[in-house]
Amino acid sequence: MLIVTGRGDWYKSAQAEHPHDTEDLVRLVRITRQERGWTQDRLAAAAGLPPLAVARFEAGETVPAEPLAMRFIEVMNES
Repeated sequence: MLIVTGRGDWYKSAQAEHPHDTEDLVRLVRITRQERGWTQDRLAAAAGLPPLAVARFEAGETVPAEPLAMRFIEVMNES
């Protein structure tokens, strides 16, 4: 799991994540959410985030995607 500790680390992490990795993570979260019958609103509530965060993530607008993807997968596995 990626741990971002400061602005410099975030920038390096964002640069290190390949665009195809982001697409794969988005696809994994979306498919998992849909297979479990979860809405974006339900996933956002479970993760303690606003619904717009899930919509932006699934639109590929969150870079780096890995920390948020891991959070979403964790909360779906907890329920």
